[in-house]
Amino acid sequence: MLKKNMTWITFVLAGLILVLGYFLYQEYLAPLYLNNVGETTTVSLSVDQHVVLVKNPEQENVFSVELEISGKSKDILEILISNPSKTSAYSARIKGGDVDFTYVTNWFEDTCLLDIHPVQSSSDKIIIESRFIGTK
Repeated sequence: MLKKNMTWITFVLAGLILVLGYFLYQEYLAPLYLNNVGETTTVSLSVDQHVVLVKNPEQENVFSVELEISGKSKDILEILISNPSKTSAYSARIKGGDVDFTYVTNWFEDTCLLDIHPVQSSSDKIIIESRFIGTK
């Protein structure tokens, strides 16, 4: 008799865990990642570039930014990532060749500025994929 009850209790608890997991996914995880659409920007390395990334107008309460930079560069790239008031800045030097750079941080601004300085100008291009993470 005890084994029959334990089997039903196990099934009920497993069902509750599945329902709770689905609820948490729909209410918390999906709004944070699936509803925060990314943006792709292509940048030429022939001259210095100033790139302005802006959050989606529907987003509120931005708390993080994700940047992925990929492509090819003949020489070293110098990148400065900052907020508009320049109170927070991150500097990176990326070796030439295949560029594969990821930057994820807490971010509480609606705008992110990138100053890209190729040490040697070239016809190469890089692709910047950005996403602001926030609530709606």
